[in-house]
Amino acid sequence: METLENAVFLSLKQKALTLQLYKDLRFVRGFDDLKIHQVDELNLVYLTGHLPENNEQEVFFPLAADEAISLNRIAVFQNHLLQHHNSKRLTLALIDADSTTVYFCITPGLLPPSELESKK
Repeated sequence: METLENAVFLSLKQKALTLQLYKDLRFVRGFDDLKIHQVDELNLVYLTGHLPENNEQEVFFPLAADEAISLNRIAVFQNHLLQHHNSKRLTLALIDADSTTVYFCITPGLLPPSELESKK
């Protein structure tokens, strides 16, 4: 876990997305205790924090709005969360160049297409 001042990013794009998400969560949505988590071997950066009136930790993954995301990559995010955090829910933060941020909450139960096909 790192604070904003101590974080080291793998790319400028990753840094820009993370900083934009941090600002949106902290100053627009009012989240407290925001921390940056980095998993270099998976090329993951994500933030955790909570709203002042709710101590339940939420997890946010910053992504560029034009970035392709696969079900396999979402599964990597979910597996990491299950191993390292007490949260099963993750939120993808899709950030556009004009700083528009759209949040998609994903809970366990999302199956890749190959698993769906075998259950028919």
